[in-house]
Amino acid sequence: MLKISRLADYAGVVAVNLASSNTSSRSAADISSQTHIAYPTVSKVLKLLNEAGLVTSQRGAMGGYALSSPANAITLADITNAIDGDLNITACSLGDSSCHHQAACSLKNNWRVINKAIHLLMRSVTLQHMCEHVDLISLGNNFMAALGQQQVTKEVVHEYE
Repeated sequence: MLKISRLADYAGVVAVNLASSNTSSRSAADISSQTHIAYPTVSKVLKLLNEAGLVTSQRGAMGGYALSSPANAITLADITNAIDGDLNITACSLGDSSCHHQAACSLKNNWRVINKAIHLLMRSVTLQHMCEHVDLISLGNNFMAALGQQQVTKEVVHEYE
């Protein structure tokens, strides 16, 4: 099964929480309380997002964390890359592979195309989309149409719930 790590999922929740905030900065304890994610996990996520330049931190009584860019400039790919590194659905997806079957593999180019498509889709979804509950089915269908692929319906999405 292809899925992002739990920590990357939590990073998305934390980033959306920051993007939805009316205050200039938020403490890790406040974010933990609002998201129901354990404080040590929120702290770890914020540290990784800070190291990636997606959030800023300020110490002191009025300190806390804030997004370093507007919500419409930070993508899901930015967040997952900050936590899990580059998307790589197979060993050969990014081209640097130590797979001993690579020379004879007939699937490697297909996996690279799939990997790129997933990456492009995640780059097209921003924190602002997530905060505003934008119809991601429509966004995905626009992407799929650009690839000349079948449209996604709500029924198809519900099959995976």
